[in-house]
Amino acid sequence: MSTYSYFLHLRRPSFRLVLKSGSSFPSGLDPIDWKCKEERPYDKVHAEVMKDIERQGFGAYQQDIRSEDIPGARIAASSRR
Repeated sequence: MSTYSYFLHLRRPSFRLVLKSGSSFPSGLDPIDWKCKEERPYDKVHAEVMKDIERQGFGAYQQDIRSEDIPGARIAASSRR
């Protein structure tokens, strides 16, 4: 079974990169800017991330997005707990 490496960006820790273990970093990204956070088996990788990996060779997403960063969000910062 394949495993996948989850990396976090050292200066922007909410940014994540997912690669099939042993794969090269995408062109334009410097591996020195990323830290491997964990390894996951195929069945523990989100379906949307797997689609990205199959389509472009990697998955990338941002974790811990604040409601005020979402376009059109109607949740006021003061209403969050």
